[in-house]
Amino acid sequence: MARKILLTGAHGLLGNAFAREFAAQEFSSDCAPGFTLTTTSRQRRRAVLNIEHVSGDLSNQTHIDRIMKRGPFDVVIHAAARISPEDGDGAAASLFQDNVIASANLALAARRNRTTHFIYCSTISVYSGDGPYSEHSETDPTIAYGVSKLTTEQALRNLAHQHFAVTILRFAGLHGYPRQGGVLFNFVESALNNAPIDVAEPDSVYTLTFMNDAVGALKQAAITGPRDIFGIYNVANPVSLSLSDLAERVIGVCNSKSKIVAGDTGKRNRVLLVDKFQSGYDVVSSSIEDEIMDLAVKLNDDRK
Repeated sequence: MARKILLTGAHGLLGNAFAREFAAQEFSSDCAPGFTLTTTSRQRRRAVLNIEHVSGDLSNQTHIDRIMKRGPFDVVIHAAARISPEDGDGAAASLFQDNVIASANLALAARRNRTTHFIYCSTISVYSGDGPYSEHSETDPTIAYGVSKLTTEQALRNLAHQHFAVTILRFAGLHGYPRQGGVLFNFVESALNNAPIDVAEPDSVYTLTFMNDAVGALKQAAITGPRDIFGIYNVANPVSLSLSDLAERVIGVCNSKSKIVAGDTGKRNRVLLVDKFQSGYDVVSSSIEDEIMDLAVKLNDDRK
């Protein structure tokens, strides 16, 4: 019998990328057919041959119950989240409702309905201060989004048990196609136009989570199953580099005439240490150059 996956946030950047790969049958062939996918989001989604979609609002318990009736789901991948709070007095409340309450209600419903593995997409924003960050680094977020994600992690820890494993994947900011923004997009866009590349923090050091890294992590976690009853893993490309180094690599890969315009706005370390996930799930990441080329090719195709 096929194992059933529920994916939330199908209209978001990560959820949409995961669903597109599944629809292309790349995911199915990896796990030898054996998996079916149901997606959910607040918006209606165009029907895809091998994907069922159920629209619903995860902050509404009635909607959650309706979604769960399509199960039981063996695996739930919870990629839905509010990243930026709404304006006005209810800003913090909107983050708490959509990221904490909705996630806890979804996890409770999944556990009641015999889901055995709950995969939660979290963020580098739960860490405090400068990196590098391991999974054991101090968590004391300074922004509301990070607070909401860490609070959800803590709630999920309390729900995990031997028949309901929880895997937390902490991503850095997602980069790569189709994201229209972020440091990598801005650098590549400038390079393709032979325009100056503005690097405000040339000495700041980062690890980037590429879309391929994130989708691959979700695939591996879903296919191979949980490693612990409750496990936390950082997910990013393992290569750390300064923003000036990244800009130079972009110029080289794109064969661009762009020049780097370096600023002087301080130095940060936003490096995720990813040894635990890469060894535990036997993951091999693409090179930085391959990821730059992939984005450049797709942006060029969009221009045609």
